[in-house]
Amino acid sequence: MRNGRMNVMDEETKRAIDDLITASPKSSPISEKEIASTRGDKQLLKLLERCCQDGGDIPFPSEFDPIFEKLSFTAKSLTPDQRRTAWSEFETEHDVTFGWAEKQGIALWYRDHDVLDHAAAVYEDLHRDARTTSEVDKSYLLETMGVYAQLGEYERVRELLVHVKEAYEAKEVDREFYEAGLGYVAEAARSYSGIESEDDAGIRNTLLVYIHELESDRENARLEISRLQSGVLFKEERQAAIEWLNQNLGQLVRVLSPDAKESLIEAVLNSRSPTLQIEQCRSIPQGFGRAVEAEFNEKVWDIVKSKLDEAIKRRFSFVRYDLSINNIYRILADEGSGKTSEVRLASRPYIIELLGQDILANLERNRLNTLSTHFTDARHGSRGGRKYTVKRLNQFLDDIGVLKPNGWIYGFLQQLQLGRPKAK
Repeated sequence: MRNGRMNVMDEETKRAIDDLITASPKSSPISEKEIASTRGDKQLLKLLERCCQDGGDIPFPSEFDPIFEKLSFTAKSLTPDQRRTAWSEFETEHDVTFGWAEKQGIALWYRDHDVLDHAAAVYEDLHRDARTTSEVDKSYLLETMGVYAQLGEYERVRELLVHVKEAYEAKEVDREFYEAGLGYVAEAARSYSGIESEDDAGIRNTLLVYIHELESDRENARLEISRLQSGVLFKEERQAAIEWLNQNLGQLVRVLSPDAKESLIEAVLNSRSPTLQIEQCRSIPQGFGRAVEAEFNEKVWDIVKSKLDEAIKRRFSFVRYDLSINNIYRILADEGSGKTSEVRLASRPYIIELLGQDILANLERNRLNTLSTHFTDARHGSRGGRKYTVKRLNQFLDDIGVLKPNGWIYGFLQQLQLGRPKAK
């Protein structure tokens, strides 16, 4: 029995499982010698995968300790921001995908060996699985809360309590499970506030207030997202974004290429709604980046690449296609090395001819670099500790002037129009 509920299996299902077990050839046992001789993350993960497929016990027995101890992930130092995606990125890097039960076992190994940041990272990946897979055992929620309580991450423990309460209201867990979740929040609150008393009435009242606030915020966000997704408000929100662009930037909107215009409308739409800033956090920088890519490639690069020497096109295949925002930045900012450097030098005279010397001379490199950086970070989610957050998004929106008619992003798109006057 897990989470206060007993799983009942009918006889037909039992027989089917027995038949599968009987018919399936068993892998040879994995010896301690094989574990000791295995090196490298990919091979270690494959070995761990085999252990799971062989029906190994979870939590993993002590014989498996050398596998975990030799993983580079175990030795890696993780920051709080990296916890959310570190394990999923590690799996992706080595082309391995563990099931939810195996992930829970891996997280338990790190927890039981007091490697708490790493346990949290695996639990975060498991938590994502649980949002889309109903089979995931809810016990992971309390385990995750316990880890974060030990780490002193009060806010994260509070957030996880909402999911415990949801499971309790859906009768997926019992009252004891829910109260255990409240206990972890109280533990984290005492650590956070420095209060020692376990029965402090102030903590209990504070918990009730926070729970109410979280539920209220969550319900409001769900309502708005639901209404947007169902189309009740989407047309109005989209029309409001279009009207804002037409009223403030009508001259620019009229000359944008269709793809650039659509990307710009989508990005502005998502930028104007606090809820969509959260829901579409990573898509917003990508929307503005795609608008620049579409406009530059149609108005500038299509002409430039037609004038480049055929030898360059043969040597550098990317020249024949649309440029990414990163390559647009390197070419306009006169940065980069290797193949980009040669293409940049060859294309620069044609770009000057089309846009004028003033574009390149007065280019605000920092802002274009900001757009390129945020586009890349948002697309990849997290890389090198640069997790993309709403806080970073808001800084980005301010840096490129998204909510101002005279913002840099709109001025830059205007500079890509070939009919504008050029400085002599």
